[in-house]
Amino acid sequence: MGYCGWCPYLNKWITFTASIAVALCCGLTYAFSIWSGALKNAYDLNQAQLELVAAAANVGGYSGIFSGLVYDSLEKHKKFGPRITLLLGLLANAGGYLGLWAAITGRFRAQFWQLCALAFIAANGGTWGDTSILTTNIKNFPSSRGSVVGVLKAAIGLSGSLFASVYSGVFFPDKTSLLLFLALAPVVVGLLALPWVNHCSFVQKSELESGQHVFTAEGRFIFALQALGTLGVYLITGATFNSIYPLSQSARLTVTVGAGLLLLPLLLIPHGSGGLLSQKAVLHHALSHYQDQEDPPPEDEEAAAAGGSGDGAADGSLTQPLLQPGMQRDAGAVVPDAAAAPALTVAGTGHSGAGEAEEGSDADSELAAAIAASLREAEAAGLGQQARSDGAAGQLDLEPAVVDPDAPDLISFEPAVLDDSAPAANSAAADGLASPAAAAAAGETFAPAAAALPAPADGDQTVHPSQPANGRPPSPFAEPGPQARLPPELSPLQCLRSSEFWLLFLVLCIGMGSGLTLVNNLSQLVKALTGGASAMDTTPVLVSAFSVCNCAGRMALGYLPERLLHARGTPRIAFLPLMSGLMAATCLGLAFAHLPALYPLSALAGFAFGGHWSLFPSLISELFGLARFAANYTLMQFAPALGAFGLAAGLAGWLYERALARHGTEGNTCVGQDCFQATFITLATLGLVATGAATVLYRRERQVYAAEYQEVHAYDLEVQRHGRQSASPSPQPH
Repeated sequence: MGYCGWCPYLNKWITFTASIAVALCCGLTYAFSIWSGALKNAYDLNQAQLELVAAAANVGGYSGIFSGLVYDSLEKHKKFGPRITLLLGLLANAGGYLGLWAAITGRFRAQFWQLCALAFIAANGGTWGDTSILTTNIKNFPSSRGSVVGVLKAAIGLSGSLFASVYSGVFFPDKTSLLLFLALAPVVVGLLALPWVNHCSFVQKSELESGQHVFTAEGRFIFALQALGTLGVYLITGATFNSIYPLSQSARLTVTVGAGLLLLPLLLIPHGSGGLLSQKAVLHHALSHYQDQEDPPPEDEEAAAAGGSGDGAADGSLTQPLLQPGMQRDAGAVVPDAAAAPALTVAGTGHSGAGEAEEGSDADSELAAAIAASLREAEAAGLGQQARSDGAAGQLDLEPAVVDPDAPDLISFEPAVLDDSAPAANSAAADGLASPAAAAAAGETFAPAAAALPAPADGDQTVHPSQPANGRPPSPFAEPGPQARLPPELSPLQCLRSSEFWLLFLVLCIGMGSGLTLVNNLSQLVKALTGGASAMDTTPVLVSAFSVCNCAGRMALGYLPERLLHARGTPRIAFLPLMSGLMAATCLGLAFAHLPALYPLSALAGFAFGGHWSLFPSLISELFGLARFAANYTLMQFAPALGAFGLAAGLAGWLYERALARHGTEGNTCVGQDCFQATFITLATLGLVATGAATVLYRRERQVYAAEYQEVHAYDLEVQRHGRQSASPSPQPH
């Protein structure tokens, strides 16, 4: 069991399930249009003033840098840090929406700037919750971060539709009561989830499941995606049907109850994962994303790590620590330290146990000293590099083989047995070692032959960009020459000085800003193409198509790149130019589209928009490190914010007004295909720039994914090994 100081960690899967519940309450800014009419009527606001309140809410929703800095400052408090960040978000959510509710219902008379401030605070509360749950779960599951982001971002995207369904089924047409519900419901859900949110910095046993329980680790993520996908289709279908064929109050309430029932299967995610507390797995490979030297194990784990013959040895698990004296970490793998002499344990004649070896004769000590000296000479002769290559996949612990009592000078060495099915002794290795006494008598320098250090068992070798491992081809996306490059651990200020950061910022600003331009102007676009004749019937369907595909893009671009990275080493960043290109092509189509073409184009734009949202948190963690992920992630959120204001509001509004002036018609509605044509042609051109920038970023950073492939491959080997051990029968006592 793992501990954080004096208190145990909680099960990661319970944290993940609680985080989904919080995520379903973090996208309440999508419900602004539901209650904004009540605010407009209560304070007699014009449309420009209402847009300013909406802009304040958008700024609050994207201004997460403070939440990221707070989370990172509490990094060492792995149980309480995420909870404090989440709690601050709950307070902001309650304060903002309660203030708006009180202002609308006449509890106090607010100034206009106070309305904007309350909208900012209310929306900012969701940002704190998003930062807490997303950062915590990415660090809990660093080898599945894409799947984690896909699930949580899909839940955030569905939150607006979920609360819209609650309004339709429970509160309609009372919008002020909805505001009170928005203030209290997320707080209740958040407080229920709060005790279960913690950052667990090691590999949990249930992460290595391979079919022996109800779910594997991958199966749990797939199950969550399926549950959220079903909920999304259900909500969008109900909303679309209600917009075309208005339902009765009882029917709308039934739809809302059905949505609540579809949430219940999510409670099954932690089933069979080991109970309430996290159970620490003992690894055979070094996984750099998980190791945390600041949290020492409790006494019982230290005893197991000392290599004693306790319960850990009895069940066949590896009991030595991953980093032994004379070992160092190199790009996520553990290799022997050339500067340190090998630590050898020699069994003398007739000795078979570790305790007996400690009581060996002086001859044994002299023999060990002779072997150590000879191996140092071999290292100087150039054989150390071969030993480093052969031992890079795991710890190189030289231990005695079973020797014949009649031949006491024959010593065999082998790496620590990583596969429990491997034999305890290796006769081939024994034959490859000469006796140091015989070598000295012949006047030669003793050195072990190449066969003396056997290659690790199948599946235990370190993955290099140019070397297949475990039957897998090497990553085809890594350069053949250079070695895998580990990502730097950058602070927010260092990110601001990084060209890679600004390339990614440009791509996200254009790609996500283009999607926001479409969804914010769908109603005006339909009116421009139809003259307003069918706008009321068409707009809800287009919004639903965009929303469904937005959710689908978040799930697909979370899960699919993760699977391809594990299977083939495909860099996640390779999908970024694809999404940018898809958005650019969609904008070009919208520039010349008629009404029937809006349906598939809205769906494609929604998919590309959701794909951007799902890709960029994982890319931030992989390109700039996990150490300051929360602050870097929230800093990058200014990219879609700038896109929303610069493109959706500034560019689109300015070009629309110019087209309206050219037409010379009365009123404020432009009719004609040219009303938005210049806007989407400009966005398509900018999309080509974004695609080029994403391609440059991919070519610069793909070597990072060679190292990432090594890491996830080592993780997959642990899963496979755990599955083999679970499937093999336990040895019966004689």
